[in-house]
Amino acid sequence: MSLKRFLLIYFLILLVTFLLVVLLPITFEPDQEPLRVDLRNLTAHIEDFSDMKIRTIGTVKSHWSYLQYEGFWLATDKQDSSAIPVAIRSAELSVPSENASIAVSGTIEYYEFEGGFFYLNASSWNSAEDVVIGTGTVIFCNFEGGFYGIVSDNGTHYDTHDLSKKFQVDGLRVRFEIKILRIACIHQWGISASIRHIKKLD
Repeated sequence: MSLKRFLLIYFLILLVTFLLVVLLPITFEPDQEPLRVDLRNLTAHIEDFSDMKIRTIGTVKSHWSYLQYEGFWLATDKQDSSAIPVAIRSAELSVPSENASIAVSGTIEYYEFEGGFFYLNASSWNSAEDVVIGTGTVIFCNFEGGFYGIVSDNGTHYDTHDLSKKFQVDGLRVRFEIKILRIACIHQWGISASIRHIKKLD
Protein backbone atom coordinates (compact mmCIF):
# COMPACT_ATOMS: atom_id res chain seq x y z
CA MET A 1 0.00 0.00 0.00
CA SER A 2 1.32 3.42 -0.89
CA LEU A 3 1.95 6.08 1.71
CA LYS A 4 -0.64 8.41 0.09
CA ARG A 5 -3.34 5.76 0.30
CA PHE A 6 -2.45 4.93 3.91
CA LEU A 7 -2.61 8.62 4.93
CA LEU A 8 -5.95 9.07 3.14
CA ILE A 9 -7.48 6.07 4.95
CA TYR A 10 -6.01 7.25 8.26
CA PHE A 11 -7.43 10.76 7.73
CA LEU A 12 -10.90 9.37 6.86
CA ILE A 13 -10.90 7.20 9.99
CA LEU A 14 -9.99 10.21 12.12
CA LEU A 15 -12.72 12.30 10.48
CA VAL A 16 -15.41 9.64 10.99
CA THR A 17 -14.32 9.14 14.60
CA PHE A 18 -14.49 12.89 15.22
CA LEU A 19 -18.00 13.09 13.72
CA LEU A 20 -19.27 10.13 15.75
CA VAL A 21 -17.72 11.13 19.08
CA VAL A 22 -18.02 14.92 19.05
CA LEU A 23 -20.74 16.10 16.69
CA LEU A 24 -23.27 13.26 16.75
CA PRO A 25 -24.23 13.58 20.45
CA ILE A 26 -24.74 17.33 20.04
CA THR A 27 -26.89 16.94 16.94
CA PHE A 28 -29.18 14.32 18.45
CA GLU A 29 -29.33 15.50 22.04
CA PRO A 30 -32.93 15.11 23.29
CA ASP A 31 -35.00 18.11 24.31
CA GLN A 32 -34.51 18.99 27.95
CA GLU A 33 -37.65 18.52 30.02
CA PRO A 34 -38.77 21.77 31.66
CA LEU A 35 -38.04 22.24 35.34
CA ARG A 36 -41.24 22.39 37.42
CA VAL A 37 -41.08 25.54 39.55
CA ASP A 38 -43.52 27.05 42.05
CA LEU A 39 -44.48 30.53 40.77
CA ARG A 40 -43.72 32.19 44.13
CA ASN A 41 -40.21 30.69 44.09
CA LEU A 42 -39.75 31.63 40.41
CA THR A 43 -40.61 35.30 40.92
CA ALA A 44 -38.50 35.56 44.10
CA HIS A 45 -35.38 34.14 42.39
CA ILE A 46 -36.02 34.98 38.73
CA GLU A 47 -32.35 35.63 37.88
CA ASP A 48 -31.48 32.04 38.88
CA PHE A 49 -33.80 30.70 36.16
CA SER A 50 -32.50 32.87 33.29
CA ASP A 51 -32.41 30.96 29.97
CA MET A 52 -33.90 27.84 31.60
CA LYS A 53 -36.88 25.85 30.35
CA ILE A 54 -39.48 25.87 33.12
CA ARG A 55 -43.09 24.92 33.80
CA THR A 56 -45.16 26.79 36.36
CA ILE A 57 -48.79 27.26 37.35
CA GLY A 58 -50.67 30.44 38.08
CA THR A 59 -53.74 32.56 37.43
CA VAL A 60 -54.09 34.69 34.29
CA LYS A 61 -54.21 38.41 34.99
CA SER A 62 -54.41 41.30 32.54
CA HIS A 63 -52.16 44.17 33.54
CA TRP A 64 -51.88 47.22 31.37
CA SER A 65 -48.31 47.96 30.37
CA TYR A 66 -47.04 50.76 28.18
CA LEU A 67 -44.62 48.26 26.64
CA GLN A 68 -47.39 45.79 25.73
CA TYR A 69 -44.66 43.20 25.21
CA GLU A 70 -46.42 40.52 27.22
CA GLY A 71 -49.59 38.66 26.26
CA PHE A 72 -50.71 38.44 29.89
CA TRP A 73 -49.37 38.14 33.43
CA LEU A 74 -49.26 34.93 35.42
CA ALA A 75 -49.93 35.52 39.12
CA THR A 76 -50.27 33.40 42.25
CA ASP A 77 -53.73 32.96 43.67
CA LYS A 78 -52.53 34.55 46.91
CA GLN A 79 -52.38 38.27 47.64
CA ASP A 80 -48.56 38.41 47.67
CA SER A 81 -48.05 40.12 44.30
CA SER A 82 -45.97 37.26 42.86
CA ALA A 83 -46.43 37.62 39.11
CA ILE A 84 -44.47 37.36 35.88
CA PRO A 85 -45.17 38.72 32.38
CA VAL A 86 -45.77 36.00 29.78
CA ALA A 87 -44.97 36.55 26.08
CA ILE A 88 -46.99 34.40 23.68
CA ARG A 89 -46.35 36.01 20.29
CA SER A 90 -43.35 33.93 19.22
CA ALA A 91 -45.27 30.66 19.72
CA GLU A 92 -48.47 32.19 18.25
CA LEU A 93 -50.50 31.12 21.28
CA SER A 94 -53.95 32.43 22.12
CA VAL A 95 -54.55 34.56 25.19
CA PRO A 96 -56.20 32.51 27.96
CA SER A 97 -59.28 33.77 29.79
CA GLU A 98 -58.88 36.21 32.66
CA ASN A 99 -58.59 34.43 36.05
CA ALA A 100 -58.08 31.02 34.41
CA SER A 101 -55.76 28.65 36.25
CA ILE A 102 -53.13 27.51 33.74
CA ALA A 103 -49.80 25.72 33.50
CA VAL A 104 -47.27 27.48 31.27
CA SER A 105 -44.10 25.99 29.79
CA GLY A 106 -41.39 28.15 28.26
CA THR A 107 -38.03 29.83 28.75
CA ILE A 108 -37.17 32.62 31.19
CA GLU A 109 -35.65 35.43 29.13
CA TYR A 110 -34.45 38.99 29.70
CA TYR A 111 -35.73 41.94 27.66
CA GLU A 112 -33.31 44.90 27.63
CA PHE A 113 -35.65 47.85 27.32
CA GLU A 114 -36.42 50.69 29.74
CA GLY A 115 -34.13 49.22 32.41
CA GLY A 116 -34.86 45.62 31.41
CA PHE A 117 -37.04 42.90 32.88
CA PHE A 118 -37.39 39.12 32.97
CA TYR A 119 -40.36 37.42 31.36
CA LEU A 120 -41.58 33.92 30.50
CA ASN A 121 -41.41 33.28 26.75
CA ALA A 122 -44.18 30.67 26.53
CA SER A 123 -43.98 27.69 24.22
CA SER A 124 -47.30 26.22 25.43
CA TRP A 125 -50.02 26.60 28.03
CA ASN A 126 -52.91 24.43 29.18
CA SER A 127 -55.62 24.42 31.81
CA ALA A 128 -54.35 23.61 35.29
CA GLU A 129 -57.47 23.38 37.39
CA ASP A 130 -56.58 21.41 40.52
CA VAL A 131 -52.88 21.04 39.54
CA VAL A 132 -50.13 21.83 42.05
CA ILE A 133 -46.38 22.22 41.43
CA GLY A 134 -44.03 22.30 44.39
CA THR A 135 -41.30 20.74 46.45
CA GLY A 136 -41.67 18.63 49.54
CA THR A 137 -40.72 15.52 51.49
CA VAL A 138 -41.98 11.97 51.10
CA ILE A 139 -43.02 10.52 54.45
CA PHE A 140 -44.22 7.14 55.64
CA CYS A 141 -47.41 7.23 57.69
CA ASN A 142 -47.57 4.22 60.02
CA PHE A 143 -51.34 3.92 60.42
CA GLU A 144 -54.25 2.54 58.36
CA GLY A 145 -51.93 -0.26 57.19
CA GLY A 146 -49.11 2.17 56.37
CA PHE A 147 -48.77 4.39 53.29
CA TYR A 148 -46.55 7.07 51.76
CA GLY A 149 -47.54 10.68 51.23
CA ILE A 150 -45.90 14.00 50.43
CA VAL A 151 -45.72 16.98 52.78
CA SER A 152 -45.11 20.08 50.67
CA ASP A 153 -42.75 22.80 51.86
CA ASN A 154 -45.79 24.94 52.71
CA GLY A 155 -47.07 22.19 55.04
CA THR A 156 -49.87 20.75 52.88
CA HIS A 157 -50.29 16.96 53.10
CA TYR A 158 -50.91 15.08 49.83
CA ASP A 159 -52.10 11.46 49.98
CA THR A 160 -50.61 10.15 46.74
CA HIS A 161 -52.10 6.79 45.84
CA ASP A 162 -49.81 6.25 42.84
CA LEU A 163 -46.35 7.06 44.23
CA SER A 164 -43.97 4.63 42.50
CA LYS A 165 -41.79 2.27 44.57
CA LYS A 166 -38.54 4.10 43.77
CA PHE A 167 -39.92 7.25 45.46
CA GLN A 168 -41.31 5.42 48.50
CA VAL A 169 -38.42 6.49 50.73
CA ASP A 170 -39.16 8.16 54.05
CA GLY A 171 -37.49 11.61 54.10
CA LEU A 172 -36.83 11.79 50.34
CA ARG A 173 -36.88 15.38 49.04
CA VAL A 174 -38.81 15.74 45.76
CA ARG A 175 -40.05 18.25 43.19
CA PHE A 176 -43.57 17.32 42.08
CA GLU A 177 -46.53 18.13 39.90
CA ILE A 178 -49.77 16.60 41.14
CA LYS A 179 -53.45 16.65 40.25
CA ILE A 180 -55.87 17.09 43.14
CA LEU A 181 -58.49 14.33 43.14
CA ARG A 182 -61.99 15.26 44.26
CA ILE A 183 -62.52 11.99 46.12
CA ALA A 184 -62.73 11.05 49.78
CA CYS A 185 -59.55 9.60 51.24
CA ILE A 186 -59.76 6.53 53.47
CA HIS A 187 -56.62 7.57 55.33
CA GLN A 188 -58.09 10.95 56.34
CA TRP A 189 -54.54 12.30 56.44
CA GLY A 190 -54.30 14.74 53.56
CA ILE A 191 -55.63 15.81 50.18
CA SER A 192 -56.07 12.96 47.69
CA ALA A 193 -53.77 13.52 44.72
CA SER A 194 -52.39 11.78 41.65
CA ILE A 195 -48.74 12.17 40.62
CA ARG A 196 -48.28 13.78 37.19
CA HIS A 197 -44.51 14.27 37.49
CA ILE A 198 -42.02 13.67 40.28
CA LYS A 199 -38.26 14.04 40.51
CA LYS A 200 -35.76 13.54 43.31
CA LEU A 201 -34.12 16.76 44.49
CA ASP A 202 -30.32 16.81 44.59
